[in-house]
Amino acid sequence: MERKEPTPSEDPMHGASTSSTSPHGGDSGGGTQKPKGNDHDVFLSSVCPMWSTLFDDLRHGLVIAGIDTFCSKDNADEWIPYVLPQCKISIPIFERGFVNDKSGLRELVHMWKCKRSSGQIVLPIFDEVGPLEVQLLEGESIEEFSRLEGRVDEMELGEWRKALAEVGSLRGWEAEKFAYGYIICHRNII
Repeated sequence: MERKEPTPSEDPMHGASTSSTSPHGGDSGGGTQKPKGNDHDVFLSSVCPMWSTLFDDLRHGLVIAGIDTFCSKDNADEWIPYVLPQCKISIPIFERGFVNDKSGLRELVHMWKCKRSSGQIVLPIFDEVGPLEVQLLEGESIEEFSRLEGRVDEMELGEWRKALAEVGSLRGWEAEKFAYGYIICHRNII
């Protein structure tokens, strides 16, 4: 299942002034130049086959707060390995069906590696799934993940499993316990 991208009329951030645009240091022609410097404070990722209101609301809150945010939703996967290590904080949002989002799971592996190699802060948000489900310890995710065996390279599957266990065990937020805007605007989390 592929992620559904909002059209410009559906996207509340369309045309907003953010750093979630092209990450390649002024090369608006879409070239292959690597991004320059530590340009982003936050890497925001939705680990889910469909984009959610939570993702868009959080992105909007970060922009309003003046936090320089790179959104994986707005950028090609090829930029993730270059941009993610430059960010100070990663925020993966886990939602129902996260196991079926191969691109999101690859991003999660990059986050986990950045945390281990450079101490990057990872702040997971769990929306309609709990930390134990993300860790593949309970719920439907166990069965869904087992269906990937034989269909996905074993080494990659092992990396996904490790990243899910590691990131799922971190302190984070369960979205149903907070109003979406409360996380950013009222608690000064970032």
